[in-house]
Amino acid sequence: MSMGLNKFFSGRSRSILQRGNGSGHFGVDVKPTVDLHSPSLNQRESFEVEDEPQKSLNEKQQENQELLIRCIAQHLGFSGNRPIAACIIYKCLLQWRSFEVERTSVFDRIIQTIGHAIETRDNNDVLAYWLSNASTILLLLQQMLKVSGAAGMTPQRHHSSSATLFGR
Repeated sequence: MSMGLNKFFSGRSRSILQRGNGSGHFGVDVKPTVDLHSPSLNQRESFEVEDEPQKSLNEKQQENQELLIRCIAQHLGFSGNRPIAACIIYKCLLQWRSFEVERTSVFDRIIQTIGHAIETRDNNDVLAYWLSNASTILLLLQQMLKVSGAAGMTPQRHHSSSATLFGR
């Protein structure tokens, strides 16, 4: 981590131009502006380096979740016999490893989005659409659990992943 900052600071130095003796030549006095081995700098840079990537990672995760929620709030329809929203939800959660963490807000947000879509419309087509999405997600989760169980790589949330997604 500090290697990157040390490389950055080693390239940065303060130059002071000094006029020569009237011959038109300039002398350059280069002085480093930062002591790279200072304990206070090394502590400060490790905090900055650790906080910044974590913050940007959290911001990126929030942006991705927002995009997913906006996407599934629309009626995406079907591709073949599969509801597109279910496939997108499953792939995103799998990619984000949401099934492996103890608690994540993305499940609550997905359920709220589905609940809002069902509550606001008194339409059997909408209910059928979301029922097919829910059952497809359940089927995909069951297939994942069977495959990971057969391979001896059961996820940490073996029994609670499907209950978490649909039980809240």
